[in-house]
Amino acid sequence: MERILEAFNKLPESERRAYSIFSALNDTYGHNVPVEPIKIIKSYGRSRTHSLDLLSNVVLDEPISGSDIYDEMSEIPFRDLSEALEFSNGLFISDIQAANDMGLIRKNQIYSILTLGKSNKPLMYPSVQGGYNCIPLEDSSTADILRYMDCIFSFIDSHLEKGNVLVHCMRGKNRSCAAVVGYLMRKFNISYEVALGIIKQARPICKIQLNFEKQLKSSRWKNTYS
Repeated sequence: MERILEAFNKLPESERRAYSIFSALNDTYGHNVPVEPIKIIKSYGRSRTHSLDLLSNVVLDEPISGSDIYDEMSEIPFRDLSEALEFSNGLFISDIQAANDMGLIRKNQIYSILTLGKSNKPLMYPSVQGGYNCIPLEDSSTADILRYMDCIFSFIDSHLEKGNVLVHCMRGKNRSCAAVVGYLMRKFNISYEVALGIIKQARPICKIQLNFEKQLKSSRWKNTYS
């Protein structure tokens, strides 16, 4: 919470007005009033929030522990591909806490955010000018990622033309990585192995489950762009 408030206090006055919720938290913490942040947030009409501090009140779509969350955004070095030299904007992967971290969002100049998992929606900051999109992809051995790949591809591709894009899931290890692998395969006509290698350069914790791997390697996916 202290990191959020620190980032909030560095915003220009014109931008701080867009975050009235943090004004209340700032006033409370500044005067050492023992009011729980969740109570302030609820008083502003938010029935659900998804910062890591409040996850105990959320029904998550996969089990996590504090050690699963690293609060990091990893920029994927896809522009190392000769086919991507003309790209000027960046593609990032993160876990849920980093997607809620206003300081990281501003530092990495995130223009738009794509969420994987219907229960993983982050707080929506007005400064994310390109907006948010949530794909209800489950983390399960039977989930069909190819069902959503057209939407995933279209969102990433259209928003990368305008600014940096963040793709996140709960832990930033499986669904978000699989989505970006699929995007790179189709965009640059590269193999699963090459796309995965690019992601692991920046995000070595990436561990795509076998179900998603099989789908992305299948002719069903390759036939959509080859």
